[in-house]
Order: sequence, then C-alpha cells, then structure tokens
Amino acid sequence: MNSATLYFDNAVLDEIRIQGIDRIPGESFHGVHNRMNVIMSDDVTSIGESAFLGSGLTSIVFSKNITEIKEDCFQKCYSLLSATLPEKITALPSSLFSSCFALKEVVLPNGIKEIPSSLFENCYALEKCHIPEGVVQISTNAFSGCRKLSEIILPSSLGKIAAGAFSNCSSLKE
Repeated sequence: MNSATLYFDNAVLDEIRIQGIDRIPGESFHGVHNRMNVIMSDDVTSIGESAFLGSGLTSIVFSKNITEIKEDCFQKCYSLLSATLPEKITALPSSLFSSCFALKEVVLPNGIKEIPSSLFENCYALEKCHIPEGVVQISTNAFSGCRKLSEIILPSSLGKIAAGAFSNCSSLKE
C-alpha cells in the first residue's frame, strides 16, 4: 500500500490535488484551518480516520475507486458545503459528517445497508437527504440536530429507525 505522511504547518492552501498514493493517512489534514478544495485522483482507494477532522475543507471530489472511509473523517469540517460519496463504498462509519455546520447536501452511495450513528448529527444546514434503496436501518442520532432538514426520502427496504435518529430536526414535518 502506498501512503505518505503529510505535514502542513502554517501552509497556505487553496486547491489540493492528491495523486500517486492509494491511502490518505489518518489525521493528514486534521486541524488545517485554511479553506481548501480537495481533488483526489483515482489512485486513492481509502481515507484514514480523522483525515480531515476540523479542517477548512470546503469541497471534495472523491476518487471513484474509494472503497473505505474511516470514522470521523470529515467531522467538524465547518465549511464543507456538499459531498457525493463514491459508489464503491458499501459501509459508512459513525460520525462521518458530524458537526459539518454548512453541509447542505450529500449524495449517498447505493450499496450501503445502514445509516450509522451520528452520521449527520448537528449538520445544521442539511436540507434534504435521499436514503438509497437497500438501507435497512437508520441508527441513533444519525440526523439529530439537523435543524433545516425538511425533506427525507426513505426506502421501502427500511426496517428500523433507532430512537433519537431524527431528534431536534425542527424543520422535518413528516
């Protein structure tokens, strides 16, 4: 596996192109507060735990070959506006987008079976979400605190919605 250790002490970042590695190591951009747009080449197949935690990430173009994203990867990316997750991902980790306050829209991959706990917790700006067919469970606090969530499309495959999954979603009516 090709990976690299990345250091960005006080760097001025705008657009970052990640290529030539197949794994973005955990905590690579953790706490890098500069606003940045990330573009991944198709070399990248996995992203480590907390890789972008608390960073100034504003947008991301994923590699179509990503099959794994670890926990807390985008948690507290306060400036992230949207994300379209690659179709090769079959499982999402807990707290992936938790506390991404500006996140308005996410496109989920069709192969997932569960919306994990705290996936979108406190994503205040999230307005709508389409849960793909095949998802059988929405876990605890998955959408908790999504104040602007007004539209959610649930699949016929859904069998369980855990307690608190939609707590404090004040704009959700049905």
